[in-house]
Amino acid sequence: MNDTQTVTVFYFQTLDSGVEMARMAGYKATREQIAAMHGAKILEGTGERVPASELDEQGHYRRMPTGWGEL
Repeated sequence: MNDTQTVTVFYFQTLDSGVEMARMAGYKATREQIAAMHGAKILEGTGERVPASELDEQGHYRRMPTGWGEL
């Protein structure tokens, strides 16, 4: 990874419908973004370093399947 600025993003659970209906978000976000979401819980162990330029305007990281990956 040649980008000089990288961030660590994580998957997380949201409790929109209560503890019984916790769901995993379909994207990753930084610790700071997740902390700002009421009731969200980081799923430790899902951290990934990505170039900061790959975050969208809301600070979310969505990995787009391209069919091409590192071997």
